Amino acid sequence: MHHPQFPPPALSRHTALLPNPFKIDCHGFRRTSHACGLTIVPSLTYNSLLFVHAHNCDNNQSQSTRPLPSSQTQTKLWESRIELQLRKSNYQKCISLYYQIVDELIAPSPATVVHVLMACSSLSDLKNLRLVHNDILRLKLESHSSVAAGLLDGYFKCGLPEAAHRLFDTMPRRDVVSWTIVISHSYKSGNFDEAIHYFRAMIDEGVSPDDVALVSILSALKHCGRLRHGSEVHGYLMRRFGKLSKATISSLVDFYAKLGRMDCADRFLSQTIEPNVVAWTALMTGYTRVQDMNGALQTYLKMVSSHIVPTERTISCALGAVSKLGFLRIGTQIHGYIVKRQFELDDHILSGLIDMYSICGAPSYICRQLFDQMFIKNVVSWTTMILAYGRSGEGHAALQLFNDMQAAGVCPDSVAFTAILSACSSSSMLHDGLSYFNSMILDYTMKPREEHYACLRGLLAKDGRLKEAYEAIESTALRDDKGTWEAFLGACRVHGNTSYGEIAATKLVELESDNSTASTVGSDDAGSLLTS
Repeated sequence: MHHPQFPPPALSRHTALLPNPFKIDCHGFRRTSHACGLTIVPSLTYNSLLFVHAHNCDNNQSQSTRPLPSSQTQTKLWESRIELQLRKSNYQKCISLYYQIVDELIAPSPATVVHVLMACSSLSDLKNLRLVHNDILRLKLESHSSVAAGLLDGYFKCGLPEAAHRLFDTMPRRDVVSWTIVISHSYKSGNFDEAIHYFRAMIDEGVSPDDVALVSILSALKHCGRLRHGSEVHGYLMRRFGKLSKATISSLVDFYAKLGRMDCADRFLSQTIEPNVVAWTALMTGYTRVQDMNGALQTYLKMVSSHIVPTERTISCALGAVSKLGFLRIGTQIHGYIVKRQFELDDHILSGLIDMYSICGAPSYICRQLFDQMFIKNVVSWTTMILAYGRSGEGHAALQLFNDMQAAGVCPDSVAFTAILSACSSSSMLHDGLSYFNSMILDYTMKPREEHYACLRGLLAKDGRLKEAYEAIESTALRDDKGTWEAFLGACRVHGNTSYGEIAATKLVELESDNSTASTVGSDDAGSLLTS
Protein backbone atom coordinates (compact mmCIF):
# COMPACT_ATOMS: atom_id res chain seq x y z
CA MET A 1 0.00 0.00 0.00
CA HIS A 2 1.22 3.49 -0.81
CA HIS A 3 1.80 6.10 1.91
CA PRO A 4 -0.78 8.96 1.77
CA GLN A 5 2.01 11.46 1.22
CA PHE A 6 3.37 9.40 -1.63
CA PRO A 7 0.53 8.64 -4.04
CA PRO A 8 0.97 5.88 -6.59
CA PRO A 9 2.51 6.81 -9.93
CA ALA A 10 0.24 7.97 -12.73
CA LEU A 11 -1.31 5.23 -14.84
CA SER A 12 0.40 6.51 -17.96
CA ARG A 13 3.80 5.79 -16.41
CA HIS A 14 2.98 2.11 -16.06
CA THR A 15 1.74 1.79 -19.61
CA ALA A 16 4.73 3.74 -20.87
CA LEU A 17 7.07 1.41 -18.99
CA LEU A 18 5.79 -1.52 -21.02
CA PRO A 19 5.36 -0.32 -24.62
CA ASN A 20 7.14 -3.39 -25.91
CA PRO A 21 7.38 -5.95 -23.09
CA PHE A 22 9.38 -8.43 -25.21
CA LYS A 23 12.40 -6.09 -25.25
CA ILE A 24 12.63 -5.87 -21.42
CA ASP A 25 15.25 -8.16 -19.91
CA CYS A 26 15.30 -7.03 -16.25
CA HIS A 27 13.10 -9.44 -14.25
CA GLY A 28 13.30 -7.27 -11.13
CA PHE A 29 11.93 -4.38 -13.16
CA ARG A 30 9.05 -6.56 -14.28
CA ARG A 31 8.22 -7.68 -10.73
CA THR A 32 8.25 -4.10 -9.43
CA SER A 33 6.00 -2.91 -12.24
CA HIS A 34 3.74 -5.90 -11.62
CA ALA A 35 3.39 -5.05 -7.93
CA CYS A 36 2.52 -1.43 -8.64
CA GLY A 37 0.20 -2.40 -11.49
CA LEU A 38 -1.85 -4.88 -9.46
CA THR A 39 -2.33 -2.27 -6.75
CA ILE A 40 -3.76 0.20 -9.24
CA VAL A 41 -5.49 -2.42 -11.45
CA PRO A 42 -5.85 -0.50 -14.70
CA SER A 43 -6.90 -2.81 -17.55
CA LEU A 44 -4.36 -1.42 -20.04
CA THR A 45 -1.45 -1.90 -17.63
CA TYR A 46 -2.69 -5.35 -16.71
CA ASN A 47 -2.90 -6.46 -20.34
CA SER A 48 0.70 -5.34 -20.89
CA LEU A 49 1.78 -7.32 -17.83
CA LEU A 50 0.01 -10.39 -19.17
CA PHE A 51 2.11 -10.18 -22.35
CA VAL A 52 5.26 -9.92 -20.20
CA HIS A 53 4.22 -13.07 -18.32
CA ALA A 54 3.42 -14.84 -21.58
CA HIS A 55 6.83 -13.96 -23.02
CA ASN A 56 8.67 -15.11 -19.89
CA CYS A 57 6.70 -18.35 -19.55
CA ASP A 58 7.33 -19.27 -23.17
CA ASN A 59 11.05 -18.69 -22.68
CA ASN A 60 10.98 -21.05 -19.64
CA GLN A 61 12.18 -18.33 -17.29
CA SER A 62 11.37 -18.66 -13.58
CA GLN A 63 8.93 -16.14 -12.15
CA SER A 64 8.39 -15.03 -8.54
CA THR A 65 5.38 -12.90 -9.29
CA ARG A 66 2.23 -12.38 -7.37
CA PRO A 67 -0.35 -15.14 -8.12
CA LEU A 68 -3.02 -14.26 -10.62
CA PRO A 69 -6.09 -13.25 -8.66
CA SER A 70 -8.78 -15.14 -10.63
CA SER A 71 -9.45 -17.86 -13.20
CA GLN A 72 -10.43 -15.14 -15.66
CA THR A 73 -6.95 -13.65 -15.54
CA GLN A 74 -5.43 -17.12 -15.88
CA THR A 75 -7.48 -17.59 -19.03
CA LYS A 76 -6.20 -14.27 -20.35
CA LEU A 77 -2.61 -15.26 -19.63
CA TRP A 78 -2.98 -18.53 -21.52
CA GLU A 79 -4.70 -16.68 -24.34
CA SER A 80 -1.74 -14.30 -24.56
CA ARG A 81 0.76 -17.16 -24.59
CA ILE A 82 -1.05 -19.01 -27.38
CA GLU A 83 -1.50 -15.83 -29.41
CA LEU A 84 2.22 -15.13 -29.09
CA GLN A 85 3.10 -18.58 -30.47
CA LEU A 86 0.60 -18.15 -33.30
CA ARG A 87 2.26 -14.87 -34.29
CA LYS A 88 5.60 -16.69 -34.36
CA SER A 89 4.04 -19.43 -36.56
CA ASN A 90 4.80 -22.00 -33.84
CA TYR A 91 1.60 -23.88 -34.60
CA GLN A 92 2.49 -27.11 -32.82
CA LYS A 93 3.37 -25.13 -29.69
CA CYS A 94 -0.07 -23.45 -29.85
CA ILE A 95 -1.75 -26.84 -29.80
CA SER A 96 0.45 -28.09 -26.95
CA LEU A 97 -0.35 -25.02 -24.84
CA TYR A 98 -4.04 -25.52 -25.51
CA TYR A 99 -3.92 -29.05 -24.12
CA GLN A 100 -2.14 -27.73 -21.04
CA ILE A 101 -5.15 -25.46 -20.47
CA VAL A 102 -7.49 -28.43 -20.80
CA ASP A 103 -5.36 -30.55 -18.43
CA GLU A 104 -5.42 -27.79 -15.79
CA LEU A 105 -9.22 -27.58 -16.09
CA ILE A 106 -9.08 -23.94 -17.17
CA ALA A 107 -11.90 -22.93 -19.50
CA PRO A 108 -10.36 -21.52 -22.72
CA SER A 109 -11.73 -18.26 -24.03
CA PRO A 110 -13.32 -18.08 -27.51
CA ALA A 111 -10.26 -16.16 -28.71
CA THR A 112 -7.98 -18.97 -27.48
CA VAL A 113 -10.06 -21.55 -29.33
CA VAL A 114 -9.91 -19.47 -32.52
CA HIS A 115 -6.10 -19.28 -32.25
CA VAL A 116 -5.85 -23.06 -31.84
CA LEU A 117 -8.19 -23.65 -34.80
CA MET A 118 -5.96 -21.41 -36.92
CA ALA A 119 -2.94 -23.47 -35.84
CA CYS A 120 -4.70 -26.73 -36.78
CA SER A 121 -5.72 -25.25 -40.15
CA SER A 122 -2.18 -24.10 -40.89
CA LEU A 123 -0.88 -27.63 -40.22
CA SER A 124 -3.87 -29.35 -41.92
CA ASP A 125 -4.12 -31.26 -38.62
CA LEU A 126 -7.53 -32.92 -38.90
CA LYS A 127 -7.12 -35.09 -35.79
CA ASN A 128 -6.56 -32.17 -33.43
CA LEU A 129 -9.17 -30.09 -35.25
CA ARG A 130 -11.80 -32.72 -34.42
CA LEU A 131 -10.66 -32.88 -30.78
CA VAL A 132 -10.95 -29.11 -30.48
CA HIS A 133 -14.38 -29.32 -32.14
CA ASN A 134 -15.49 -31.73 -29.39
CA ASP A 135 -14.27 -29.26 -26.76
CA ILE A 136 -16.20 -26.47 -28.50
CA LEU A 137 -19.41 -28.49 -28.24
CA ARG A 138 -18.69 -29.44 -24.62
CA LEU A 139 -18.02 -25.81 -23.64
CA LYS A 140 -20.98 -24.57 -25.74
CA LEU A 141 -18.79 -22.15 -27.71
CA GLU A 142 -20.26 -22.97 -31.13
CA SER A 143 -22.57 -19.95 -30.92
CA HIS A 144 -19.58 -17.57 -31.10
CA SER A 145 -19.35 -16.46 -34.74
CA SER A 146 -15.54 -16.28 -34.69
CA VAL A 147 -15.28 -19.84 -33.33
CA ALA A 148 -17.74 -21.18 -35.91
CA ALA A 149 -15.88 -19.40 -38.73
CA GLY A 150 -12.54 -20.79 -37.53
CA LEU A 151 -13.95 -24.30 -37.42
CA LEU A 152 -15.50 -23.90 -40.87
CA ASP A 153 -12.21 -22.71 -42.36
CA GLY A 154 -10.37 -25.52 -40.60
CA TYR A 155 -12.47 -28.29 -42.16
CA PHE A 156 -12.00 -26.77 -45.61
CA LYS A 157 -8.23 -26.49 -45.19
CA CYS A 158 -7.99 -30.02 -43.80
CA GLY A 159 -9.64 -31.39 -46.94
CA LEU A 160 -13.12 -32.14 -45.61
CA PRO A 161 -15.46 -29.85 -47.58
CA GLU A 162 -18.45 -32.12 -46.85
CA ALA A 163 -18.01 -31.63 -43.11
CA ALA A 164 -17.56 -27.90 -43.65
CA HIS A 165 -20.80 -27.65 -45.64
CA ARG A 166 -22.70 -29.66 -43.02
CA LEU A 167 -21.39 -27.35 -40.32
CA PHE A 168 -22.31 -24.29 -42.36
CA ASP A 169 -25.86 -25.56 -42.95
CA THR A 170 -26.41 -26.03 -39.20
CA MET A 171 -25.00 -22.67 -38.11
CA PRO A 172 -27.77 -20.65 -36.40
CA ARG A 173 -26.28 -17.30 -37.44
CA ARG A 174 -24.12 -16.97 -40.52
CA ASP A 175 -22.25 -13.69 -40.75
CA VAL A 176 -20.29 -12.28 -43.69
CA VAL A 177 -17.10 -14.05 -42.55
CA SER A 178 -18.72 -17.49 -42.71
CA TRP A 179 -20.34 -16.80 -46.09
CA THR A 180 -17.04 -15.52 -47.45
CA ILE A 181 -15.18 -18.63 -46.28
CA VAL A 182 -17.63 -20.92 -48.11
CA ILE A 183 -17.64 -18.80 -51.28
CA SER A 184 -13.86 -18.43 -51.48
CA HIS A 185 -13.19 -22.13 -50.83
CA SER A 186 -15.78 -23.11 -53.46
CA TYR A 187 -14.03 -20.85 -55.96
CA LYS A 188 -10.52 -22.04 -55.07
CA SER A 189 -11.56 -25.68 -55.48
CA GLY A 190 -12.96 -24.96 -58.96
CA ASN A 191 -16.63 -25.30 -57.97
CA PHE A 192 -17.64 -22.05 -59.66
CA ASP A 193 -21.38 -22.78 -59.85
CA GLU A 194 -21.37 -23.62 -56.16
CA ALA A 195 -19.65 -20.31 -55.37
CA ILE A 196 -22.29 -18.45 -57.40
CA HIS A 197 -25.07 -20.33 -55.56
CA TYR A 198 -23.71 -19.36 -52.15
CA PHE A 199 -23.22 -15.74 -53.18
CA ARG A 200 -26.86 -15.49 -54.26
CA ALA A 201 -28.00 -17.12 -51.00
CA MET A 202 -25.90 -14.65 -49.01
CA ILE A 203 -27.53 -11.69 -50.77
CA ASP A 204 -30.99 -13.24 -50.24
CA GLU A 205 -30.28 -13.46 -46.50
CA GLY A 206 -29.47 -9.76 -46.44
CA VAL A 207 -25.75 -10.18 -45.73
CA SER A 208 -23.54 -7.58 -47.46
CA PRO A 209 -20.47 -9.14 -49.13
CA ASP A 210 -16.96 -8.05 -48.23
CA ASP A 211 -13.99 -7.59 -50.60
CA VAL A 212 -12.87 -11.23 -50.36
CA ALA A 213 -16.33 -12.51 -51.29
CA LEU A 214 -16.62 -10.04 -54.17
CA VAL A 215 -13.21 -10.92 -55.60
CA SER A 216 -14.05 -14.63 -55.35
CA ILE A 217 -17.46 -14.35 -57.02
CA LEU A 218 -16.17 -12.14 -59.85
CA SER A 219 -13.34 -14.62 -60.44
CA ALA A 220 -15.82 -17.50 -60.52
CA LEU A 221 -18.07 -15.65 -62.99
CA LYS A 222 -15.03 -14.82 -65.11
CA HIS A 223 -14.01 -18.48 -65.33
CA CYS A 224 -17.58 -19.47 -66.26
CA GLY A 225 -17.86 -16.70 -68.86
CA ARG A 226 -21.01 -15.33 -67.18
CA LEU A 227 -20.90 -11.77 -68.50
CA ARG A 228 -24.56 -11.03 -67.74
CA HIS A 229 -24.28 -12.26 -64.15
CA GLY A 230 -21.12 -10.23 -63.64
CA SER A 231 -22.87 -7.12 -64.91
CA GLU A 232 -25.70 -7.82 -62.45
CA VAL A 233 -23.20 -8.06 -59.59
CA HIS A 234 -21.67 -4.78 -60.77
CA GLY A 235 -25.09 -3.11 -60.76
CA TYR A 236 -25.88 -4.49 -57.30
CA LEU A 237 -22.60 -3.13 -55.93
CA MET A 238 -23.19 0.34 -57.33
CA ARG A 239 -26.71 0.43 -55.87
CA ARG A 240 -25.66 -1.03 -52.53
CA PHE A 241 -22.35 0.71 -51.90
CA GLY A 242 -21.90 3.44 -54.47
CA LYS A 243 -18.18 3.80 -53.82
CA LEU A 244 -16.24 0.58 -54.33
CA SER A 245 -12.95 -0.52 -52.78
CA LYS A 246 -9.78 -0.67 -54.86
CA ALA A 247 -9.76 -4.48 -54.71
CA THR A 248 -13.31 -4.67 -56.08
CA ILE A 249 -12.57 -2.09 -58.80
CA SER A 250 -9.54 -4.10 -59.95
CA SER A 251 -11.60 -7.31 -59.98
CA LEU A 252 -14.35 -5.71 -62.07
CA VAL A 253 -11.85 -4.34 -64.61
CA ASP A 254 -10.18 -7.76 -64.80
CA PHE A 255 -13.59 -9.46 -65.15
CA TYR A 256 -14.64 -7.35 -68.15
CA ALA A 257 -11.17 -7.49 -69.73
CA LYS A 258 -10.86 -11.27 -69.52
CA LEU A 259 -14.26 -11.69 -71.14
CA GLY A 260 -13.15 -9.46 -74.02
CA ARG A 261 -15.40 -6.51 -73.16
CA MET A 262 -12.67 -3.90 -73.32
CA ASP A 263 -15.25 -1.16 -73.88
CA CYS A 264 -16.88 -1.92 -70.50
CA ALA A 265 -13.53 -2.28 -68.75
CA ASP A 266 -12.16 0.97 -70.18
CA ARG A 267 -15.36 2.91 -69.49
CA PHE A 268 -15.57 1.65 -65.90
CA LEU A 269 -11.93 2.51 -65.20
CA SER A 270 -12.31 6.00 -66.68
CA GLN A 271 -15.28 6.61 -64.35
CA THR A 272 -13.32 5.45 -61.29
CA ILE A 273 -11.72 8.01 -59.00
CA GLU A 274 -8.00 7.30 -58.55
CA PRO A 275 -7.79 3.68 -59.77
CA ASN A 276 -4.73 1.84 -58.51
CA VAL A 277 -1.96 0.18 -60.48
CA VAL A 278 -3.66 -3.24 -60.27
CA ALA A 279 -6.72 -1.93 -62.13
CA TRP A 280 -4.57 -0.21 -64.77
CA THR A 281 -2.52 -3.38 -65.27
CA ALA A 282 -5.67 -5.51 -65.60
CA LEU A 283 -6.88 -3.20 -68.37
CA MET A 284 -3.50 -3.34 -70.15
CA THR A 285 -3.42 -7.13 -69.93
CA GLY A 286 -6.93 -7.27 -71.38
CA TYR A 287 -5.91 -5.18 -74.38
CA THR A 288 -2.89 -7.42 -74.91
CA ARG A 289 -5.08 -10.52 -74.75
CA VAL A 290 -7.30 -9.26 -77.59
CA GLN A 291 -4.19 -8.22 -79.56
CA ASP A 292 -4.96 -4.50 -79.25
CA MET A 293 -1.38 -3.40 -78.60
CA ASN A 294 -2.15 0.24 -79.30
CA GLY A 295 -4.85 0.17 -76.61
CA ALA A 296 -2.42 -1.45 -74.15
CA LEU A 297 0.25 1.16 -74.85
CA GLN A 298 -2.19 4.07 -74.59
CA THR A 299 -3.38 2.71 -71.24
CA TYR A 300 0.20 2.58 -69.98
CA LEU A 301 0.87 6.17 -71.06
CA LYS A 302 -2.34 7.36 -69.36
CA MET A 303 -1.38 5.56 -66.17
CA VAL A 304 2.10 7.09 -66.03
CA SER A 305 0.71 10.56 -66.79
CA SER A 306 -1.62 10.05 -63.79
CA HIS A 307 1.51 9.62 -61.61
CA ILE A 308 0.77 5.96 -60.93
CA VAL A 309 4.01 4.03 -60.43
CA PRO A 310 3.94 0.89 -62.62
CA THR A 311 4.81 -2.57 -61.37
CA GLU A 312 7.10 -5.12 -62.99
CA ARG A 313 4.10 -6.76 -64.63
CA THR A 314 2.88 -3.41 -65.98
CA ILE A 315 6.26 -2.61 -67.51
CA SER A 316 6.55 -6.08 -69.05
CA CYS A 317 3.11 -5.66 -70.61
CA ALA A 318 4.07 -2.24 -72.00
CA LEU A 319 7.34 -3.56 -73.44
CA GLY A 320 5.44 -6.41 -75.11
CA ALA A 321 3.09 -3.91 -76.75
CA VAL A 322 6.02 -1.78 -77.93
CA SER A 323 7.68 -4.88 -79.42
CA LYS A 324 4.56 -5.81 -81.41
CA LEU A 325 4.13 -2.23 -82.66
CA GLY A 326 7.84 -1.67 -83.36
CA PHE A 327 7.86 1.69 -81.55
CA LEU A 328 11.55 1.88 -80.64
CA ARG A 329 11.33 5.50 -79.47
CA ILE A 330 8.60 4.74 -76.93
CA GLY A 331 10.48 1.61 -75.85
CA THR A 332 13.58 3.71 -75.22
CA GLN A 333 11.45 6.16 -73.20
CA ILE A 334 10.16 3.30 -71.04
CA HIS A 335 13.75 2.15 -70.49
CA GLY A 336 14.70 5.69 -69.49
CA TYR A 337 11.74 5.87 -67.09
CA ILE A 338 12.87 2.61 -65.47
CA VAL A 339 16.40 3.96 -64.94
CA LYS A 340 15.20 7.38 -63.76
CA ARG A 341 12.82 5.89 -61.18
CA GLN A 342 15.59 3.51 -60.09
CA PHE A 343 13.53 0.39 -60.65
CA GLU A 344 15.24 -2.84 -59.79
CA LEU A 345 16.25 -4.29 -63.14
CA ASP A 346 15.33 -7.91 -62.45
CA ASP A 347 15.78 -10.62 -65.05
CA HIS A 348 12.15 -10.44 -66.19
CA ILE A 349 12.35 -6.74 -67.09
CA LEU A 350 15.81 -7.16 -68.64
CA SER A 351 14.51 -9.98 -70.86
CA GLY A 352 11.63 -7.74 -71.93
CA LEU A 353 14.03 -4.92 -72.80
CA ILE A 354 16.30 -7.25 -74.79
CA ASP A 355 13.34 -8.62 -76.72
CA MET A 356 11.99 -5.13 -77.39
CA TYR A 357 15.31 -3.72 -78.63
CA SER A 358 16.02 -6.72 -80.88
CA ILE A 359 12.52 -6.77 -82.44
CA CYS A 360 12.63 -3.00 -83.01
CA GLY A 361 15.95 -3.33 -84.86
CA ALA A 362 18.36 -1.86 -82.29
CA PRO A 363 22.04 -2.92 -82.50
CA SER A 364 22.77 -6.26 -80.82
CA TYR A 365 25.43 -4.76 -78.54
CA ILE A 366 22.68 -2.90 -76.64
CA CYS A 367 20.94 -6.22 -76.04
CA ARG A 368 24.22 -7.84 -74.97
CA GLN A 369 24.90 -5.08 -72.43
CA LEU A 370 21.50 -5.74 -70.85
CA PHE A 371 22.08 -9.49 -70.96
CA ASP A 372 25.40 -9.14 -69.14
CA GLN A 373 23.65 -7.22 -66.32
CA MET A 374 21.64 -10.30 -65.36
CA PHE A 375 22.70 -11.92 -62.10
CA ILE A 376 20.99 -15.26 -62.74
CA LYS A 377 20.54 -16.33 -66.35
CA ASN A 378 17.81 -18.91 -66.88
CA VAL A 379 16.81 -20.57 -70.13
CA VAL A 380 14.43 -17.70 -70.96
CA SER A 381 17.25 -15.15 -70.61
CA TRP A 382 19.62 -17.13 -72.82
CA THR A 383 16.91 -17.77 -75.42
CA THR A 384 15.98 -14.08 -75.59
CA MET A 385 19.58 -13.13 -76.35
CA ILE A 386 19.97 -15.95 -78.92
CA LEU A 387 16.85 -14.65 -80.67
CA ALA A 388 18.34 -11.14 -80.62
CA TYR A 389 21.48 -12.36 -82.39
CA GLY A 390 19.37 -14.32 -84.88
CA ARG A 391 17.24 -11.28 -85.73
CA SER A 392 20.34 -9.20 -86.42
CA GLY A 393 21.77 -11.92 -88.69
CA GLU A 394 24.64 -12.77 -86.33
CA GLY A 395 24.35 -16.54 -86.58
CA HIS A 396 27.85 -17.33 -85.30
CA ALA A 397 27.29 -15.20 -82.18
CA ALA A 398 24.00 -17.05 -81.61
CA LEU A 399 25.76 -20.42 -81.93
CA GLN A 400 28.48 -19.36 -79.49
CA LEU A 401 25.88 -18.18 -76.99
CA PHE A 402 23.92 -21.44 -77.32
CA ASN A 403 27.11 -23.38 -76.58
CA ASP A 404 27.85 -21.07 -73.62
CA MET A 405 24.37 -21.78 -72.28
CA GLN A 406 24.98 -25.53 -72.41
CA ALA A 407 28.40 -25.09 -70.80
CA ALA A 408 26.75 -23.11 -67.99
CA GLY A 409 24.59 -26.14 -67.22
CA VAL A 410 21.35 -24.62 -68.54
CA CYS A 411 19.32 -27.21 -70.44
CA PRO A 412 17.79 -25.81 -73.65
CA ASP A 413 14.06 -26.19 -74.04
CA SER A 414 11.85 -26.31 -77.12
CA VAL A 415 11.83 -22.51 -77.49
CA ALA A 416 15.64 -22.35 -77.24
CA PHE A 417 15.96 -24.82 -80.11
CA THR A 418 13.50 -22.78 -82.16
CA ALA A 419 15.71 -19.74 -81.53
CA ILE A 420 18.95 -21.42 -82.60
CA LEU A 421 17.35 -23.05 -85.66
CA SER A 422 15.92 -19.69 -86.68
CA ALA A 423 19.37 -18.10 -86.27
CA CYS A 424 20.93 -20.82 -88.43
CA SER A 425 18.25 -20.34 -91.08
CA SER A 426 18.64 -16.56 -91.25
CA SER A 427 22.43 -16.88 -91.53
CA SER A 428 22.37 -19.79 -94.07
CA MET A 429 24.20 -22.12 -91.65
CA LEU A 430 22.88 -25.37 -93.11
CA HIS A 431 25.12 -27.95 -91.45
CA ASP A 432 24.96 -26.29 -88.02
CA GLY A 433 21.19 -26.09 -88.22
CA LEU A 434 20.83 -29.77 -89.13
CA SER A 435 23.28 -30.68 -86.37
CA TYR A 436 21.19 -28.85 -83.75
CA PHE A 437 17.98 -30.36 -85.13
CA ASN A 438 19.53 -33.81 -84.86
CA SER A 439 20.80 -33.06 -81.33
CA MET A 440 17.35 -31.95 -80.25
CA ILE A 441 15.95 -35.36 -81.21
CA LEU A 442 18.79 -37.62 -80.08
CA ASP A 443 20.49 -35.82 -77.19
CA TYR A 444 17.45 -34.16 -75.62
CA THR A 445 14.78 -36.66 -76.79
CA MET A 446 12.47 -33.84 -77.89
CA LYS A 447 9.80 -34.42 -80.48
CA PRO A 448 10.05 -31.61 -83.06
CA ARG A 449 7.08 -29.27 -83.26
CA GLU A 450 5.66 -27.40 -86.23
CA GLU A 451 7.77 -24.32 -85.45
CA HIS A 452 10.95 -26.44 -85.59
CA TYR A 453 10.00 -27.89 -88.95
CA ALA A 454 9.16 -24.39 -90.19
CA CYS A 455 12.71 -23.32 -89.34
CA LEU A 456 14.03 -26.47 -91.00
CA ARG A 457 12.08 -25.76 -94.20
CA GLY A 458 13.52 -22.28 -94.32
CA LEU A 459 16.99 -23.63 -93.65
CA LEU A 460 16.80 -26.30 -96.38
CA ALA A 461 15.35 -23.91 -98.96
CA LYS A 462 18.01 -21.28 -98.31
CA ASP A 463 20.21 -20.55 -101.34
CA GLY A 464 19.04 -23.74 -103.14
CA ARG A 465 21.75 -25.91 -101.55
CA LEU A 466 19.61 -29.04 -101.95
CA LYS A 467 22.51 -31.42 -102.66
CA GLU A 468 24.24 -30.41 -99.41
CA ALA A 469 20.97 -30.65 -97.54
CA TYR A 470 20.24 -34.14 -98.90
CA GLU A 471 23.72 -35.42 -98.00
CA ALA A 472 23.48 -33.91 -94.52
CA ILE A 473 20.08 -35.53 -93.90
CA GLU A 474 21.26 -38.94 -95.14
CA SER A 475 24.31 -38.83 -92.85
CA THR A 476 22.29 -38.41 -89.66
CA ALA A 477 19.33 -39.97 -87.85
CA LEU A 478 17.15 -37.41 -89.60
CA ARG A 479 16.97 -39.79 -92.57
CA ASP A 480 14.22 -41.67 -90.68
CA ASP A 481 12.27 -38.57 -89.69
CA LYS A 482 9.12 -37.98 -91.72
CA GLY A 483 8.92 -34.28 -90.89
CA THR A 484 12.46 -33.68 -92.14
CA TRP A 485 11.69 -35.20 -95.55
CA GLU A 486 8.47 -33.18 -95.77
CA ALA A 487 10.52 -30.05 -95.11
CA PHE A 488 13.05 -31.12 -97.75
CA LEU A 489 10.22 -31.79 -100.22
CA GLY A 490 8.91 -28.28 -99.57
CA ALA A 491 12.36 -26.86 -100.34
CA CYS A 492 12.41 -28.84 -103.60
CA ARG A 493 9.07 -27.29 -104.56
CA VAL A 494 10.44 -23.80 -103.90
CA HIS A 495 13.38 -24.38 -106.24
CA GLY A 496 11.55 -26.63 -108.74
CA ASN A 497 14.08 -29.44 -108.33
CA THR A 498 12.32 -32.57 -109.63
CA SER A 499 15.15 -35.05 -109.04
CA TYR A 500 15.53 -34.40 -105.35
CA GLY A 501 11.77 -33.93 -105.08
CA GLU A 502 11.24 -37.46 -106.38
CA ILE A 503 13.79 -38.78 -103.88
CA ALA A 504 12.02 -36.99 -101.02
CA ALA A 505 8.61 -38.29 -102.14
CA THR A 506 9.97 -41.84 -102.38
CA LYS A 507 11.41 -41.57 -98.87
CA LEU A 508 8.03 -40.46 -97.57
CA VAL A 509 6.36 -43.43 -99.29
CA GLU A 510 8.85 -45.80 -97.66
CA LEU A 511 8.34 -44.27 -94.21
CA GLU A 512 4.57 -44.44 -94.55
CA SER A 513 4.24 -47.68 -96.48
CA ASP A 514 1.56 -48.84 -94.02
CA ASN A 515 -0.54 -45.72 -94.76
CA SER A 516 -2.14 -45.85 -98.23
CA THR A 517 -3.30 -42.23 -98.06
CA ALA A 518 0.17 -41.01 -97.24
CA SER A 519 1.61 -43.08 -100.09
CA THR A 520 -0.79 -41.49 -102.53
CA VAL A 521 0.16 -38.04 -101.28
CA GLY A 522 3.83 -38.88 -101.71
CA SER A 523 3.33 -40.07 -105.31
CA ASP A 524 1.29 -37.00 -106.16
CA ASP A 525 4.02 -34.76 -104.78
CA ALA A 526 6.65 -36.52 -106.88
CA GLY A 527 4.49 -36.29 -109.99
CA SER A 528 3.75 -32.63 -109.52
CA LEU A 529 7.46 -31.88 -109.20
CA LEU A 530 8.38 -33.90 -112.27
CA THR A 531 5.80 -32.14 -114.42
CA SER A 532 6.54 -28.66 -113.13
